[in-house]
Amino acid sequence: MENITIERLEKIEKIAISLGEIHNESGLFSKTVFDQVKKENNIIEYLDDFPYLRIFYDKYIEQFDENNPNKIDRAEAINIDLPFIGEKAIYNEQIDFMFYFEGSRQDKDKISITVLSHLWLTEDDAIINKFLGKNKWWTKANFSNIKKTLRIDSEIVERSYISDSVRFEDDETNMKLIRKEIKLFKPKLVVCVGNKARDLVGMRYYDFPTKFHHVRFPKYHKYDDIYEELNKILEKLSRE
Repeated sequence: MENITIERLEKIEKIAISLGEIHNESGLFSKTVFDQVKKENNIIEYLDDFPYLRIFYDKYIEQFDENNPNKIDRAEAINIDLPFIGEKAIYNEQIDFMFYFEGSRQDKDKISITVLSHLWLTEDDAIINKFLGKNKWWTKANFSNIKKTLRIDSEIVERSYISDSVRFEDDETNMKLIRKEIKLFKPKLVVCVGNKARDLVGMRYYDFPTKFHHVRFPKYHKYDDIYEELNKILEKLSRE
Protein backbone atom coordinates (compact mmCIF):
# COMPACT_ATOMS: atom_id res chain seq x y z
CA MET A 1 0.00 0.00 0.00
CA GLU A 2 1.35 3.44 -0.90
CA ASN A 3 2.39 5.88 1.79
CA ILE A 4 -0.03 8.79 2.18
CA THR A 5 1.40 11.97 3.67
CA ILE A 6 -0.20 13.67 6.65
CA GLU A 7 -1.20 16.59 4.41
CA ARG A 8 -2.97 14.28 1.98
CA LEU A 9 -4.60 12.32 4.79
CA GLU A 10 -6.02 15.55 6.18
CA LYS A 11 -7.46 16.43 2.76
CA ILE A 12 -9.03 12.98 2.37
CA GLU A 13 -10.64 13.22 5.78
CA LYS A 14 -11.81 16.80 5.24
CA ILE A 15 -13.83 16.01 2.13
CA ALA A 16 -15.07 12.71 3.57
CA ILE A 17 -16.45 14.58 6.57
CA SER A 18 -18.05 17.33 4.45
CA LEU A 19 -19.77 14.87 2.13
CA GLY A 20 -20.64 12.43 4.90
CA GLU A 21 -22.34 15.14 6.95
CA ILE A 22 -24.55 16.15 4.03
CA HIS A 23 -25.45 12.54 3.31
CA ASN A 24 -26.12 11.83 6.97
CA GLU A 25 -28.45 14.85 7.21
CA SER A 26 -30.37 13.45 4.24
CA GLY A 27 -30.51 9.96 5.76
CA LEU A 28 -28.78 8.39 2.78
CA PHE A 29 -27.27 5.60 4.87
CA SER A 30 -27.56 4.36 8.42
CA LYS A 31 -24.49 3.30 10.36
CA THR A 32 -26.25 -0.05 10.78
CA VAL A 33 -25.87 -0.82 7.07
CA PHE A 34 -22.09 -0.82 7.33
CA ASP A 35 -22.04 -2.61 10.68
CA GLN A 36 -24.19 -5.49 9.48
CA VAL A 37 -22.98 -6.15 5.92
CA LYS A 38 -20.97 -9.33 5.48
CA LYS A 39 -17.29 -8.73 4.83
CA GLU A 40 -17.38 -10.56 1.50
CA ASN A 41 -20.25 -8.32 0.32
CA ASN A 42 -18.60 -5.04 1.29
CA ILE A 43 -16.65 -3.57 -1.61
CA ILE A 44 -14.59 -1.40 0.75
CA GLU A 45 -12.83 -4.55 1.98
CA TYR A 46 -11.37 -5.06 -1.51
CA LEU A 47 -9.88 -1.61 -2.09
CA ASP A 48 -6.25 -2.33 -1.17
CA ASP A 49 -5.23 -1.17 -4.66
CA PHE A 50 -6.99 2.16 -4.00
CA PRO A 51 -5.67 3.13 -0.53
CA TYR A 52 -6.89 6.73 -0.63
CA LEU A 53 -10.44 5.47 -1.32
CA ARG A 54 -10.29 3.03 1.58
CA ILE A 55 -9.34 5.89 3.91
CA PHE A 56 -12.00 8.14 2.39
CA TYR A 57 -14.81 5.61 2.90
CA ASP A 58 -13.74 4.76 6.44
CA LYS A 59 -13.95 8.43 7.45
CA TYR A 60 -17.13 8.98 5.38
CA ILE A 61 -18.90 6.13 7.16
CA GLU A 62 -17.99 7.58 10.57
CA GLN A 63 -20.31 10.52 9.83
CA PHE A 64 -23.48 8.42 9.83
CA ASP A 65 -25.87 8.05 12.73
CA GLU A 66 -28.35 5.26 13.39
CA ASN A 67 -30.71 6.69 10.78
CA ASN A 68 -33.95 5.08 9.68
CA PRO A 69 -33.30 2.53 6.91
CA ASN A 70 -33.31 4.09 3.46
CA LYS A 71 -35.34 1.48 1.63
CA ILE A 72 -35.66 1.88 -2.11
CA ASP A 73 -37.51 -0.24 -4.64
CA ARG A 74 -37.94 1.55 -7.94
CA ALA A 75 -37.50 0.76 -11.59
CA GLU A 76 -34.22 2.68 -11.55
CA ALA A 77 -32.84 1.45 -8.24
CA ILE A 78 -33.17 -1.22 -5.57
CA ASN A 79 -30.05 -0.34 -3.59
CA ILE A 80 -27.82 2.64 -2.80
CA ASP A 81 -24.20 2.61 -3.92
CA LEU A 82 -21.29 4.51 -2.43
CA PRO A 83 -20.24 7.58 -4.43
CA PHE A 84 -16.79 7.73 -6.00
CA ILE A 85 -14.37 10.63 -5.74
CA GLY A 86 -11.10 10.94 -7.61
CA GLU A 87 -7.71 11.29 -5.97
CA LYS A 88 -6.75 14.55 -7.70
CA ALA A 89 -10.14 16.03 -6.83
CA ILE A 90 -9.33 15.44 -3.17
CA TYR A 91 -5.73 16.64 -3.19
CA ASN A 92 -6.52 19.68 -5.37
CA GLU A 93 -9.53 20.40 -3.14
CA GLN A 94 -11.57 20.94 -6.28
CA ILE A 95 -14.07 18.63 -7.97
CA ASP A 96 -14.00 19.69 -11.61
CA PHE A 97 -16.53 17.18 -12.93
CA MET A 98 -19.61 15.49 -11.49
CA PHE A 99 -21.30 12.51 -13.12
CA TYR A 100 -24.79 11.36 -12.18
CA PHE A 101 -26.02 7.97 -13.31
CA GLU A 102 -29.56 6.71 -12.74
CA GLY A 103 -29.64 4.20 -9.88
CA SER A 104 -28.19 1.03 -8.42
CA ARG A 105 -29.50 -2.42 -9.34
CA GLN A 106 -26.97 -4.02 -7.02
CA ASP A 107 -28.06 -6.94 -4.82
CA LYS A 108 -29.58 -5.58 -1.62
CA ASP A 109 -27.13 -7.43 0.61
CA LYS A 110 -24.08 -5.83 -1.05
CA ILE A 111 -22.33 -2.50 -0.70
CA SER A 112 -20.93 -1.28 -4.02
CA ILE A 113 -19.60 1.84 -5.77
CA THR A 114 -21.55 3.62 -8.50
CA VAL A 115 -20.93 1.77 -11.82
CA LEU A 116 -17.66 0.50 -10.27
CA SER A 117 -16.19 3.77 -11.46
CA HIS A 118 -13.00 3.28 -9.42
CA LEU A 119 -12.10 0.67 -12.06
CA TRP A 120 -12.04 3.38 -14.71
CA LEU A 121 -8.65 4.25 -13.20
CA THR A 122 -6.96 0.99 -14.17
CA GLU A 123 -6.41 -1.39 -17.07
CA ASP A 124 -4.98 -4.10 -14.80
CA ASP A 125 -7.13 -7.22 -15.25
CA ALA A 126 -5.92 -8.65 -11.95
CA ILE A 127 -7.46 -5.67 -10.16
CA ILE A 128 -10.58 -5.46 -12.33
CA ASN A 129 -11.36 -9.15 -11.94
CA LYS A 130 -11.57 -8.82 -8.15
CA PHE A 131 -14.87 -7.01 -8.69
CA LEU A 132 -16.39 -8.62 -11.79
CA GLY A 133 -17.95 -12.03 -12.30
CA LYS A 134 -20.20 -14.49 -10.54
CA ASN A 135 -21.10 -13.55 -6.94
CA LYS A 136 -19.15 -10.30 -7.25
CA TRP A 137 -20.41 -6.79 -7.98
CA TRP A 138 -21.18 -6.78 -11.69
CA THR A 139 -20.80 -8.69 -14.92
CA LYS A 140 -17.73 -8.04 -17.02
CA ALA A 141 -19.93 -7.43 -20.08
CA ASN A 142 -21.97 -4.66 -18.43
CA PHE A 143 -18.96 -2.97 -16.90
CA SER A 144 -16.95 -3.13 -20.14
CA ASN A 145 -19.87 -1.74 -22.15
CA ILE A 146 -20.13 1.38 -19.99
CA LYS A 147 -16.39 1.94 -19.72
CA LYS A 148 -15.70 1.42 -23.43
CA THR A 149 -18.72 3.42 -24.58
CA LEU A 150 -18.18 6.47 -22.38
CA ARG A 151 -14.39 6.34 -22.80
CA ILE A 152 -13.80 8.79 -19.95
CA ASP A 153 -10.08 9.44 -19.65
CA SER A 154 -8.56 8.46 -16.30
CA GLU A 155 -7.25 12.02 -15.93
CA ILE A 156 -10.86 13.20 -15.91
CA VAL A 157 -11.96 10.45 -13.53
CA GLU A 158 -9.26 11.48 -11.06
CA ARG A 159 -10.83 14.96 -10.92
CA SER A 160 -14.43 13.76 -10.63
CA TYR A 161 -17.26 12.89 -8.28
CA ILE A 162 -19.49 10.06 -9.53
CA SER A 163 -22.81 9.05 -8.01
CA ASP A 164 -26.30 7.81 -8.76
CA SER A 165 -29.16 10.28 -8.96
CA VAL A 166 -31.87 7.91 -7.68
CA ARG A 167 -30.98 7.20 -4.06
CA PHE A 168 -34.32 7.69 -2.33
CA GLU A 169 -37.83 6.47 -2.98
CA ASP A 170 -39.19 9.96 -3.73
CA ASP A 171 -37.86 12.33 -6.38
CA GLU A 172 -38.01 15.47 -4.24
CA THR A 173 -35.52 14.04 -1.76
CA ASN A 174 -33.28 12.93 -4.62
CA MET A 175 -33.33 16.40 -6.15
CA LYS A 176 -32.61 18.12 -2.83
CA LEU A 177 -29.52 15.98 -2.22
CA ILE A 178 -28.22 16.55 -5.75
CA ARG A 179 -28.57 20.32 -5.29
CA LYS A 180 -26.66 20.14 -1.99
CA GLU A 181 -23.83 18.16 -3.64
CA ILE A 182 -23.53 20.55 -6.58
CA LYS A 183 -23.48 23.54 -4.23
CA LEU A 184 -20.81 21.84 -2.09
CA PHE A 185 -18.48 21.03 -4.98
CA LYS A 186 -19.21 23.81 -7.51
CA PRO A 187 -17.84 21.79 -10.46
CA LYS A 188 -17.02 23.01 -13.93
CA LEU A 189 -19.42 20.48 -15.46
CA VAL A 190 -22.22 18.17 -14.32
CA VAL A 191 -22.79 15.21 -16.67
CA CYS A 192 -26.16 13.44 -16.50
CA VAL A 193 -26.00 9.89 -17.84
CA GLY A 194 -29.55 8.82 -18.65
CA ASN A 195 -32.88 10.62 -18.86
CA LYS A 196 -33.84 10.12 -15.22
CA ALA A 197 -30.53 11.57 -14.10
CA ARG A 198 -31.16 14.58 -16.35
CA ASP A 199 -34.64 15.08 -14.91
CA LEU A 200 -33.49 14.90 -11.29
CA VAL A 201 -30.45 17.12 -11.76
CA GLY A 202 -32.71 19.59 -13.51
CA MET A 203 -29.91 21.07 -15.64
CA ARG A 204 -30.54 24.19 -13.57
CA TYR A 205 -28.54 27.38 -13.18
CA TYR A 206 -26.76 28.19 -9.94
CA ASP A 207 -25.07 31.36 -8.75
CA PHE A 208 -21.75 29.97 -9.96
CA PRO A 209 -20.72 29.02 -13.52
CA THR A 210 -21.41 25.28 -13.56
CA LYS A 211 -22.25 23.83 -16.97
CA PHE A 212 -24.51 20.83 -17.62
CA HIS A 213 -24.48 18.08 -20.22
CA HIS A 214 -26.71 15.06 -20.86
CA VAL A 215 -25.98 11.78 -22.69
CA ARG A 216 -27.97 8.59 -23.10
CA PHE A 217 -27.20 5.74 -20.75
CA PRO A 218 -24.75 3.53 -22.71
CA LYS A 219 -26.77 0.42 -23.42
CA TYR A 220 -25.94 -1.81 -26.34
CA HIS A 221 -26.56 0.72 -29.09
CA LYS A 222 -24.49 2.88 -31.42
CA TYR A 223 -24.48 6.55 -30.50
CA ASP A 224 -20.75 7.09 -30.63
CA ASP A 225 -21.15 10.71 -31.71
CA ILE A 226 -22.78 11.81 -28.45
CA TYR A 227 -20.00 10.27 -26.37
CA GLU A 228 -17.36 11.79 -28.65
CA GLU A 229 -18.99 15.17 -28.10
CA LEU A 230 -18.95 14.61 -24.33
CA ASN A 231 -15.25 13.81 -24.34
CA LYS A 232 -14.45 16.90 -26.42
CA ILE A 233 -16.29 19.02 -23.84
CA LEU A 234 -14.46 17.30 -20.98
CA GLU A 235 -11.09 17.74 -22.67
CA LYS A 236 -11.73 21.43 -23.32
CA LEU A 237 -12.86 22.15 -19.76
CA SER A 238 -9.96 20.15 -18.30
CA ARG A 239 -7.55 22.66 -19.82
CA GLU A 240 -9.36 25.72 -18.49
